[in-house]
Amino acid sequence: MGMHKPAHPGEVLNELWLEPMGMTLTEAAKRLGVTRKTVSKIINERGSVTPEMALRLEIVFGASAQSWMNMQTAYDLWQTSALRKKLLKSLRQSVHTSSAAA
Repeated sequence: MGMHKPAHPGEVLNELWLEPMGMTLTEAAKRLGVTRKTVSKIINERGSVTPEMALRLEIVFGASAQSWMNMQTAYDLWQTSALRKKLLKSLRQSVHTSSAAA
């Protein structure tokens, strides 16, 4: 059974903090001490929340750094789940090849 697509932390940031607060990307970037481009990449799901960004988000918006990292990890794992079959096949072949060579 496949897992549902988890929310990207940028989606959560935008929908639960920026929009309700009426905060622009420029204002958020200034509060976070990063560039507008950095915030834009996260909001538009083209960038990831790093541990440092998670700490910044915790300080500015209050949700724990751990929760931001958990969201990012869940999203990243979901993204890579598409590679599962390919990896299984590749890794199984490499194990069989190594066993045969030994």
